[in-house]
Amino acid sequence: MIRAICRRALHTPGASSWFSTYAKKAPVTVNHATVLQSAKRWNVNVSFTTARSFATDESSVSPVFKSVATGERLTGKEFEELRNRAALFVKPDGTTENLTLQQCVERGKVEKLDPVLVRQDDKMLVVKLMDAGKMRHQMQKKKKEAIKKSETSVLKEVRLGLNIGQHDLDFKMKQAREFLSKNNKVKLYIQLRGAEFYRSQNKAGNLLKEISVHVKEVGVPEEHTTMTGNVISLFVNPMKQTKKNKPDPKAKQDSSPLEA
Repeated sequence: MIRAICRRALHTPGASSWFSTYAKKAPVTVNHATVLQSAKRWNVNVSFTTARSFATDESSVSPVFKSVATGERLTGKEFEELRNRAALFVKPDGTTENLTLQQCVERGKVEKLDPVLVRQDDKMLVVKLMDAGKMRHQMQKKKKEAIKKSETSVLKEVRLGLNIGQHDLDFKMKQAREFLSKNNKVKLYIQLRGAEFYRSQNKAGNLLKEISVHVKEVGVPEEHTTMTGNVISLFVNPMKQTKKNKPDPKAKQDSSPLEA
């Protein structure tokens, strides 16, 4: 394991960018002759260092992940400090083994999986093998789905009359159910006018509770009505949608001979 370090480069197109690939990446296996031929071609001075001395470089990165979500890894210096520390190695099948961090990395190369440092304290390290790229993709996908599902709820109002007819009531309840099915909160309210404010408050409250029964399939009415000025209202929260149980095709196949 060696690393080619660019000491001095002329302003030749392509020269600095070619050699910077060796300067920025983790240790890679290269051919000395290839590097020297390229250095001579571009008139660049290079020197070689071993992988172990390179591991102490602050700018280098190790194969050990600190966070799968962000893709952050241990730096070469951090890895060098922890390489001989005792670690609880968690295999892909869930079984554990006591190894060093360096041995965990070697196991990861054999399994072609990424070592992830899931815990680090003064007593012990915990390293788990996983496909970090695949896991990060799944986490981002779940996050997007959660954002899509958690759409902001909008308050929708449905006005009712104290002496509402059946036809109008059916239309209003259909409207309320549509609002609730779209994850919106619904406010059912009755506006009391004149003498109704003094005589019909209880009647209006009871009417709202009776009417709220029509939306229980898609909403959850609150227990108590609220009075604001001459408006009495009852709020209905949208019901959390659950996946409906799919019919079992085997049950249909088993029942078909009996029906025949």
